[in-house]
Amino acid sequence: MNLLNNNFKKIWVKCCLTLLIINSLAISISGQVNLLSNPGFETGNTEANLWGGSSLSSYNSYSGTYAAELKESDAQWGGGLEWSLTGLKNNTTYEFSAWVYTTGGTEIIGVKNYGGAEYSLSFGNSSYQLQTITFTTGPSTTTAILFIYNAPGGASVIYADDLSLTETTFEYNLIWNDEFNVDGLIDTSKWFTERGFQRNNEEQYYHSDNLIQKNGNLVISAIRKTIANEDYDPNSNDWKKNRQYGTWTSGSIATFDRFKFLYGRVECRAKVSNLLGTWPAIWTVGEPDPGAGCNEWPASGECDIMENYNGKILANYAVAGSGRWNAKWDSKAINVSDLGINNFADNYHIWTLDWHKDRMAIFVDGVLINEFNPNTQNNWDAFTCPNATPFKEIPQVLWLNLALGGNSGGSTDALPDSTVYLVDYIRVYQKNTIVSVPEPINLIDDPGFETGSSSHIWGGSSVDNIEKYAGNYSAELKDNSIWGGGYESLISNLSPNTTYTFSAWVKSSGGSEVDHGRVGVKDYGGTEIYKSFTNILFEQKSVQFTTGATNVSAKIYVYNPTGGTSILHADNLKLIASSNRLKSKMKLPREDSAFVNVQNSIVKIYPSPANNFLNIKLNLEQNETVTVSLYNTEGIEVIKRNCGRSEKNKIFQINVSNLPSGMYIVRSIIGSAVYNHSVIIN
Repeated sequence: MNLLNNNFKKIWVKCCLTLLIINSLAISISGQVNLLSNPGFETGNTEANLWGGSSLSSYNSYSGTYAAELKESDAQWGGGLEWSLTGLKNNTTYEFSAWVYTTGGTEIIGVKNYGGAEYSLSFGNSSYQLQTITFTTGPSTTTAILFIYNAPGGASVIYADDLSLTETTFEYNLIWNDEFNVDGLIDTSKWFTERGFQRNNEEQYYHSDNLIQKNGNLVISAIRKTIANEDYDPNSNDWKKNRQYGTWTSGSIATFDRFKFLYGRVECRAKVSNLLGTWPAIWTVGEPDPGAGCNEWPASGECDIMENYNGKILANYAVAGSGRWNAKWDSKAINVSDLGINNFADNYHIWTLDWHKDRMAIFVDGVLINEFNPNTQNNWDAFTCPNATPFKEIPQVLWLNLALGGNSGGSTDALPDSTVYLVDYIRVYQKNTIVSVPEPINLIDDPGFETGSSSHIWGGSSVDNIEKYAGNYSAELKDNSIWGGGYESLISNLSPNTTYTFSAWVKSSGGSEVDHGRVGVKDYGGTEIYKSFTNILFEQKSVQFTTGATNVSAKIYVYNPTGGTSILHADNLKLIASSNRLKSKMKLPREDSAFVNVQNSIVKIYPSPANNFLNIKLNLEQNETVTVSLYNTEGIEVIKRNCGRSEKNKIFQINVSNLPSGMYIVRSIIGSAVYNHSVIIN
């Protein structure tokens, strides 16, 4: 898909399988054996081809006695090592690695003749380092040539030792997913919905009415109908505005401002119609952090995991080309009929993106379609972010849509008046969890009122299923003329001298400063604390308190004071113990699971990775007291900054240049609310 000039923010078996996957949070990929014989050259000879004055040497080995000493005596070809392999598996991912260093210049390690484009990495390290590349053999290819090349003219020598070729073995952890298992509207906490005309002169007018969850699928419906363009302007030169009517409606959703990731695996099971005129897609685009730049397409990168139009399946990658709004594409299109899959349009298929630090690859039903080097840069003369490497630097968001016609979709004349694009699930995995800090224990029973009743409400209040933040129920809190109404619960078995946070998702039908609700706590050994609210949409409100020296209980509440006319709703209450130390160990990520961030609307932290400074942007409703702490992987607080009272939209900057590289947790305490984010410091 093309983001040209588009601006905006943006059932039984199946359920059991879904729960199994989500609860295990992992996919195991089999076996790890070095497929190279004598990989450290310890017999004094090798199956590999050495040329250009290269030989085995007992000088400068990484381990053992021998290493390959690769010279460049051939004036035309230099020198190096090639290892020809047979008997590999087709459609299988392998990792080739070697400990290498060079006495000068920049050299390359790579693979070719494996059923894909020749692929290599450059290195120039002057002491032994492990260099690794990943590749996937073609659908019918069982061979490959591994190489380490010393180009002519550099007067350098390469030393290589302990080579390895393994069928990939790693564990993927589920970090985000939507299974579309709940009939009804889409989950707007995960998805942003597009509206109107958007890209590529397409015929559809996007509308949220065309998006629904049904029978375990996301159903995106394209319907032939006349719809008025809400942005119509007859005097505009913009085709998206000077079209008075649309002739089709359809749906489009993306995870802007909700979820983004850098490296990992995307897996999406979907069913397309393959009809002329339709243009369904699974794709990603970059969403830079605020202030990080590269926020104009295509400088932030685009990856089309699946496009389907004109009887073809496409897999594409794009970075910025010369000038503005000009993409440099790496595209691959395959006729559906050439995939060798019978009744393609009658069945679901699994599209996969594997995105590593040195390689990206797109598959359909396990068949490699197209691969790409994420080190590919934007053009030097790109309008935005020249020479940047978007697929190394910029987290990507997910996108699902069904377009019609336009620049590539083909004629819609012969289409039926309605057609659908079905998505069973979409999942994102990474090779290790970014951070395994378990959710603190909620000390409130039935915090979401999912039993359908509550003994803690009064004043005409009840549990209903009309207005709810999540699940099936919430508390509807009315007020009588004497005591008002609300929710109140005495929580026992607390610890003395311990800090707790009580929070609730709440809303009010009133919305005035006089007609307000309260979220608070009392009888805990200190002064009553509460926070007033008048918001008409659900927001999380919280208070923090510390029990007295001998107090082991507290009374938490959401009150609707008497005298007002508003009705309050409360849902997803939480009472947790706070701490100034993150006691749970964190698992460090692999190098190619560098960043995942589910940003919230209050705190945004960037960049990640950070080198010298970390920016913390706050979007506050009012001035609040702010404290920011960084914790290392042992849960030790390494930086603490008391920022005082912060005005709205304040950006704080923290110097992290003296911290060791690695994963950290940023804990932001804003008033009585606590927010945790994971970041990487380089």
